[in-house]
Amino acid sequence: GIDFAALEKINPRIVVGQLIGLHDEPPYATQPSFDTIAQALGGIMSITGEPAGKPNRVGYQVADLAAGLYLANGILAGLIHALKSGTGKKIQISLLDCQLAMLTWQAQNYFVSGDIPQATGTRHATLAPSEAFRCADHKYVAISASTEQFWQPLCKAIDAPELAADARFITGELRIKNVEALAQQLAAIFARFSTNDAVDRLQRARVPVGAVNNVADALAQPLALIRQMVQSLPHPMSGAMLNFLGNPFKYDGAEPLSYPPKLGAHTAEILSELCGYDANTLQNLHTQGAIALS
Repeated sequence: GIDFAALEKINPRIVVGQLIGLHDEPPYATQPSFDTIAQALGGIMSITGEPAGKPNRVGYQVADLAAGLYLANGILAGLIHALKSGTGKKIQISLLDCQLAMLTWQAQNYFVSGDIPQATGTRHATLAPSEAFRCADHKYVAISASTEQFWQPLCKAIDAPELAADARFITGELRIKNVEALAQQLAAIFARFSTNDAVDRLQRARVPVGAVNNVADALAQPLALIRQMVQSLPHPMSGAMLNFLGNPFKYDGAEPLSYPPKLGAHTAEILSELCGYDANTLQNLHTQGAIALS
């Protein structure tokens, strides 16, 4: 009975966020759904992976995380509405809805052209060159140099001026039309460089480039540390240093990351400040083992 209709009677300005898998009406309301199912139903698996390969899920929980982000945005919008109008909102977010919403230009291109998007590996479907190439050290480097601003410097940086002069590649439209031939040429060239050499050459030429990192490399790269996306905090009991992911929001004057609270650490505070429980009630709950008092 703790639904929006009941809560709204107590506080007309309340904002309630609801996260569901598929839909809130039969037969979908009783159908369990998880991240993998939403990725499958939402079409994302069909455009992820190598061409003509088996469907692939995105390597992290994109359906769960995207839905959480949409939910947070929806709640914020509801709170602003409540502050301005005095009336709350119920916001419902579906895992499947979010996956469909994130199809963006793949879906719109399909609506316009009727062409069903396919998996293209690391290759961009409409820009070239924009994909990953294997280097001499068997690691991969990703480039995106489709515009003339980057195409000419790319050719110069990798000592391949002949590519810039090749009639098949002199415009972006032609590079897409002849993308297979272009990819073969670039694959042979990048196979001569180490990953570090390729990245260094292209960065100095201001061409969009990045080594294809594994998770350990991604977390250890200097940018992750400069941007405080990896932070070490002492355990409050043992003092051992443990690593945590940082906050992607960079607020002016924000407090540094703090160690996560223990389970129930703020229960008494919440019951007191938000619910009006007095000290005797809190003590009785503590005596009964229902809550902890710090």
